[in-house]
Amino acid sequence: MNTLFKASDGIDRIREKLVNRQKDLDGLKAFASVQQLTPLRTDIKELESRLKQLQKPRSPKPSSRSFTPSRLRKQLKEKESTLTLLKQMGENTKEVEKEINSITRKLSASSPASSSPKFSATRLMKQLKEKEATLTLLQQMGENTTGLDKEILDIRHKLSAKAAGPIADDGRLPLKVLFFDLDETLLTSTDPSVNAGSLDGLSFLGQVPWTADPSQNVDVIVNRGIVKLLRECTNQDHVKWYIISAGRNLEKLEVMLAKCGPSVVPDNQDIGVEIFGHDGKSGSNNKRNAIQGILNKLETQFMISEALFIDDTQKNINDVAKISKIRGVKVPEGRWQADWLDITLMTNKNIADCFYYIKSGMGALKKTKRKGKKSSKPKGKKSSKPKGKKSSKPKGKKSSKPKGKKSSKSTNL
Repeated sequence: MNTLFKASDGIDRIREKLVNRQKDLDGLKAFASVQQLTPLRTDIKELESRLKQLQKPRSPKPSSRSFTPSRLRKQLKEKESTLTLLKQMGENTKEVEKEINSITRKLSASSPASSSPKFSATRLMKQLKEKEATLTLLQQMGENTTGLDKEILDIRHKLSAKAAGPIADDGRLPLKVLFFDLDETLLTSTDPSVNAGSLDGLSFLGQVPWTADPSQNVDVIVNRGIVKLLRECTNQDHVKWYIISAGRNLEKLEVMLAKCGPSVVPDNQDIGVEIFGHDGKSGSNNKRNAIQGILNKLETQFMISEALFIDDTQKNINDVAKISKIRGVKVPEGRWQADWLDITLMTNKNIADCFYYIKSGMGALKKTKRKGKKSSKPKGKKSSKPKGKKSSKPKGKKSSKPKGKKSSKSTNL
């Protein structure tokens, strides 16, 4: 938790703290060492960043959000609970029944079974449950259900034609869950002078301020495959993804999400978990605690056979691996090199591992897929691999790393 300022602090309060820290810094400059001044400078940077964030104009949320299927389903449950209570008390339920009927019609209009030819088994199961609940309600109200009966039959036919994933005995649907570290995993920041975005396989997304001085901006860099992976994680109904970060790199995250598109956002807020601040204070590993809490909540609704945790720090992977059903994906250090700077980011293999996890069942199925890919290559054609495939790794990378340059790597804030 940030002790420098509270989430509820307004612009005036942040500005006041910034002025006070600046006064302290100016007063100590004459006789304090650089090391003693470092905490003050760090506080000033955080306060300036927070002030800039608060000063940004916020775009109004679209009013149509109140009519999303998930919101309507929540309203329907609340109204049904109210209806049951009023019946038990012998009260008039006519108005509540009208509201329920209105919500169920909106639900039917917002997600018709035939609106798209491509539906995952998970989405079809969700629709089937919704339609069956609506059918029961309309039957109780004496409404005509002929059209709804046909929709339910159509969904059942589609489900029977699909190879649906295993469903738990209690009806929970299967879910894939990915937990990502942020800095030096999904993205990193680099000195603009090295032009890291020009390296094969990497992309420059934009710049964010490193200090209050505009000349101190840093480049935000990602592996190109990251954007595609996060879009896939968001678009698949059977996948949820979370950012579990020790830093507070909000501006870098905003630059990356802007590149991915407005609909691509991590699922943290849906489960009530902060994206940042998992820094392992007081001897405990907050990343492990956050992940365990998320899994505990998800498993009340979904069946999770295995979850992935992707991080560049082996210590974090070892600690999170103490949770059952977690598989760690280690991001190798310094896989790219731009001039004097070693760059750590998810590699193409890391990204491929995540795609295999999303699209297949268990480990045995993944191995089968990989074997199938190899067998499709003509024997003795190893030399026919496309030239330049390894060119994304700078030649002589290990030997060209200057000793003691680790400190030049972008820092996890």
